Amino acid sequence: MHLFGLLLALVGSIQNSGPKCSNVTFSVTPDIPGGPFKLRGRFCEPEVYVPSNRDRLQVLVHGITFDRNYWSALGLPGYEPVNYSWIDYASNQGYPTLSVDRLGNGLSDHPNRTFAVTLPNHVKTLHDLITQIRNNGSLGQSFSEIIYVGHSYGSLVGNLLSQEHPTDIDRLILTGFSKQTLFSISGKALRTALLPASFQDTDRFGQLSLSYFSSNSRPGRRHLCFAGANSYSPEITDRDFKQRGTVTLGEMITGISAPYPAPAYRGKVFVLTGDEDTIFCSSLLGFGKADCGTSESGLVYDTRELYPSAASYDVFVPANTGHCLNLHYTARESFKVVHDWLNAEGH
Repeated sequence: MHLFGLLLALVGSIQNSGPKCSNVTFSVTPDIPGGPFKLRGRFCEPEVYVPSNRDRLQVLVHGITFDRNYWSALGLPGYEPVNYSWIDYASNQGYPTLSVDRLGNGLSDHPNRTFAVTLPNHVKTLHDLITQIRNNGSLGQSFSEIIYVGHSYGSLVGNLLSQEHPTDIDRLILTGFSKQTLFSISGKALRTALLPASFQDTDRFGQLSLSYFSSNSRPGRRHLCFAGANSYSPEITDRDFKQRGTVTLGEMITGISAPYPAPAYRGKVFVLTGDEDTIFCSSLLGFGKADCGTSESGLVYDTRELYPSAASYDVFVPANTGHCLNLHYTARESFKVVHDWLNAEGH
């Protein structure tokens, strides 16, 4: 009986393993018409205790047409979290994480003013959120370090945040990012067949104004998010399309001029971009083959020029990987490279 009970306890501990996550809400009051607003997210305490990492918070910020679930394998626990969940990997390295739904996304407030949800306003709301975390321990503890991790548009937000508020972030990780976006904007919109979201899914988006758009082309979205057919699971592309979110007209217009140089930022920077990132590394209006480069003369390496004062600038370009790198077979390799960098830099 004693052995049987021990086995039951062991099975229970395995089933209950994983980060301890809870939903959190922040009231942010930036100078934006229609505010204050509620930003909602998921705070996860790590399952593995690592004393040197317990007070190093990763703030995870998703791209357009995604939400907080991008960081947890498209759900919680998501699809094969051991392979596709950034949060799961960070938890095993001892890092707490806060995955945020940006304004106008996920469970956060959705202002219906046309230019309420924009790149500058994302910076304002996240600056307010980070200030709250630093000043009043709104997550129940204080943190010695804020590590900003962005993907795609979330990286553009982090880039502008590091320019306007360079002391907000101690370390900056930009995924699905380079210094180039302008050339492929038109092609991206055409390929994904962006249409008003309320026309496509009345149950999910019927209450939104016509300034909210969503992709309507499964092949177009797959082309923009993924590399070749052998780089991803068909199951995850199906889940991605079914769960796709929105992008606003204001986000698209204000994102065209990004990214920006951040000469005052003196923290450490890591850029993680797939070698076939169609959004940040293509030309010809987004219809040419993406080439992010893997040498020190490549586009991702050249992005260093945005951060001339950074304490360090490091890069990883995973092979056979497209824009939505967390959803590729190479995701776990990418997670490892970034966390090895964080762990080395943290000691």
